[in-house]
Amino acid sequence: MSEEHPYTVVKTATFDSLLRDIVWYLRDVTEGVSASLDLIDKLEHAASQLEVFPRMGAVPASATLARRGYRRIIIGTNVVFYKVDDERRQVVLYGMFHNRRDYEALL
Repeated sequence: MSEEHPYTVVKTATFDSLLRDIVWYLRDVTEGVSASLDLIDKLEHAASQLEVFPRMGAVPASATLARRGYRRIIIGTNVVFYKVDDERRQVVLYGMFHNRRDYEALL
């Protein structure tokens, strides 16, 4: 963390597992290695932006998720859910789902 990047992005184990599943799916079933690498690049770019602008993501339309403090950003066809922890100066990534999944039930 620095003045330039006042927040640190932290991934939960669940987030890492979901990301790994998506990356393997892209690589093995659909678009190949380049699609997997592109997704990782976009996620890294979004994470660097969240370090500076932690509230850049939208509040979810779901009242339940909004009430629980989630925000969301879109990366390609995926939705990343996170919360801002001002006390620890962290952005915590909780889940990444294809936009057609019932992610409310999974968070």
